[in-house]
Amino acid sequence: MENRYIHQPELPVIPNNEKYLLDVVRNKNVEPENQRVDHLYISNYWKQGEHLWKGKLPKNVLLFDDNNEIINDIDVFFRNEKYTATIDDTYVWNDCIDHELENLIKLCWLTNEYVTNGFDNPVGAHWNPRLQANVIHPGGCRNKVIKLFHEGPVDVIYFNTGGFYVAWMKDLEYQDLSELLDTGWVCGCVPDHGSLIPHPMLEQSVFDIGPNIETWFYRISKKLNDSTFKIYFNRLLNSDFDYFKKFVTKDIQESKISVQFKKTIPETIDVYKSIILSLAEVDYENEAFKVTQIK
Repeated sequence: MENRYIHQPELPVIPNNEKYLLDVVRNKNVEPENQRVDHLYISNYWKQGEHLWKGKLPKNVLLFDDNNEIINDIDVFFRNEKYTATIDDTYVWNDCIDHELENLIKLCWLTNEYVTNGFDNPVGAHWNPRLQANVIHPGGCRNKVIKLFHEGPVDVIYFNTGGFYVAWMKDLEYQDLSELLDTGWVCGCVPDHGSLIPHPMLEQSVFDIGPNIETWFYRISKKLNDSTFKIYFNRLLNSDFDYFKKFVTKDIQESKISVQFKKTIPETIDVYKSIILSLAEVDYENEAFKVTQIK
């Protein structure tokens, strides 16, 4: 595919005959001296020059989710009226059970967190040789929030698959995995690209995901099931948003949220952004629109 994201001459190449499958990793049966799995990964599977790095990457060298994925998260939630769902006591949040219900909820929760205080820890990122791009993983939903609302370099913990160093890594510093794990992070590894790709996550944040999705589902569900909940838009929404028009009012006096677009015909993605921000319970303004939580 055309490389639209990375502009540098020395791309890492993964030999076709070098494949690290999960069963190979298990069968090597190497035990680290102190039972710390990071020693196993570093000493036996990472190539020369491969390291974890911590710091900032320019936003334009990261590959983000396509806008259609974000739009779909909103469309399916409203078209299927997921806000009316009755949740069984046995339901496990953040367990890949109902993406149509959870994806938008998670996006709204993380948008609130980001717009209010910013993210308090970096996203994981690594070079994907197949895509010829830097991808954010783990952190798939934060990927969307950063794409939609963040300006400037992105805080990352980065893995340079293949062992390269290039100019856009200048604001990264070497990060020892053992030291990272001593500060509350956990790290799984996935065999891919001829290496073991680390997926660092702040341990407490992993435990917080399910409870936060649950809390935000009930917050948003309560709003959307309240007949008095209305949003004022200063522009008419087109037919793509017919499913949302039950929540729209032409009278700003009866609205709980005001959305003011600055263009006569707003960009479609800006309408979707305004819906996310409205449900995320934050005030926000950029060059295209302004969202105000009235009451």
